[in-house]
Amino acid sequence: MEVPPGWMWRGTHLQEIESLKNFLHNTFKIKDLGRLHYFLGLEVQYTNKGVLISEKKFTMNLLKEFGCIDCPPMTSPLDSSVKVKADEGALLTYPSHYKKLIGKLNFLTNTTLEIAYSV
Repeated sequence: MEVPPGWMWRGTHLQEIESLKNFLHNTFKIKDLGRLHYFLGLEVQYTNKGVLISEKKFTMNLLKEFGCIDCPPMTSPLDSSVKVKADEGALLTYPSHYKKLIGKLNFLTNTTLEIAYSV
């Protein structure tokens, strides 16, 4: 793919941005949807100091889905001294329920690093 002639790679020049959007539209038939608000579960907010990216909506939906919306906050629900082994303990009644929860928590670790150890 070739870029338009004279293209300069800076995001502060509106004419250059418009030129790139026109080039992409002519090549791929894109549509300008304006400012980004949500992308892959990430919420994007614009402030005077810059851009704030969070997963608040995703997190609230996760808490509601798994019945934890009224649970009290805690530093970590996992005792760091306990060694967990795959071949010990009782089998889960509905493992797909827990697999779904772990998958969503794993996705959440992208922006919420403090839960990575527990997940």
